Amino acid sequence: MKTLNRQDLKIYLPTDKKVKTNIRGFWKAERGISYDYIRQTRVSPEELSYLRKHYKQEALFYTEKRRAYVWHNEDKIEELKRCDYFGYDKHTRGLKAFLKDILARYGGFTIYIREANYLVEVWI
Repeated sequence: MKTLNRQDLKIYLPTDKKVKTNIRGFWKAERGISYDYIRQTRVSPEELSYLRKHYKQEALFYTEKRRAYVWHNEDKIEELKRCDYFGYDKHTRGLKAFLKDILARYGGFTIYIREANYLVEVWI
């Protein structure tokens, strides 16, 4: 079991789908492709169990000290050690195919919608 530090974790939490955000998370699920509008916030490690239940999530995604983690419970935490970034100009066609390719290759990603482009973040 990975022990968590006492400092705050940067976590990505889902929002109500009626509340559009500039950050979205996509991943492959058993029933196809899933996505959430997400917001970043900081929480203490002690809050993870409550947040997973409150937001009805199978797992939570957070970052800490240049690493990312998929937290299922205290006994099951996946560590992701490397992050890749991909930029995509908003004026270029083919965004949907580009994102499908990244999803097929990595299984999930976070996309930041910025003024001039999209920034795709993939942890592996």
